[in-house]
Amino acid sequence: MADRILVPMLSDEILRRQKADIKNEILAFNEQLLQLSRDSVEYIAVSTAIIALRIRLTEITNERIRRSNFLS
Repeated sequence: MADRILVPMLSDEILRRQKADIKNEILAFNEQLLQLSRDSVEYIAVSTAIIALRIRLTEITNERIRRSNFLS
């Protein structure tokens, strides 16, 4: 029984760390965007990367909610 509780906790900690890492990446990309022209290819690439990271954040949040509901 304790093993079943411990595994989701570890998984939640991993998800929290991933979420924090992604947020830091988004902040770095946002800083990069400030230096680029809106019409440049680099601006579009960085914007697309930010969107992909935000989608990943949503997936992590959804996974944590599913796990939380499963444990309830």
